[in-house]
Amino acid sequence: MGEGILIYGVPTRNRTKRTVTSVEARNNINPAKRKRDYLLGKMRRLYGVKVQLNGNGHPIKVGFNRLGNKHLYHNALHGRRGILPGDLSNMDRILSGAKFVKKSGLHKSRPKDDIKRFYYYKTSLHGDTVYLHVAETDFFNKRGSMKHKRFLYAATTKLK
Repeated sequence: MGEGILIYGVPTRNRTKRTVTSVEARNNINPAKRKRDYLLGKMRRLYGVKVQLNGNGHPIKVGFNRLGNKHLYHNALHGRRGILPGDLSNMDRILSGAKFVKKSGLHKSRPKDDIKRFYYYKTSLHGDTVYLHVAETDFFNKRGSMKHKRFLYAATTKLK
């Protein structure tokens, strides 16, 4: 039995290792990944945007971040969540017209993303009622006082 060269962990025979150029790699990208990258790229403009909302009787500022944008993208991709992929780049305008519904703490800890509580907002989109979930995390600044970071996390058609 002859010796093979390992390519991607699979032993093969009589193959030479070949490098893939960047043009070939770009052309071989899965169309779903290309669409995801395109939509998340359009949402990147939201990273510096803050929307001021009513949060249970007091004003709060809500921003956008990568974790929330990825979650919103998945909500829009499946289409059952009330938002469509075309709505993703306008989420700041959609959020600014939403009305406060309730604030809720978590039943269990979330160590991966450090979310402590959610604010729920109600809006109408494409003739359906859509609930927007705003996540809140706690952190301490350099002086030791507690601050909150809020960002749009998800969109659903029902609240539990």
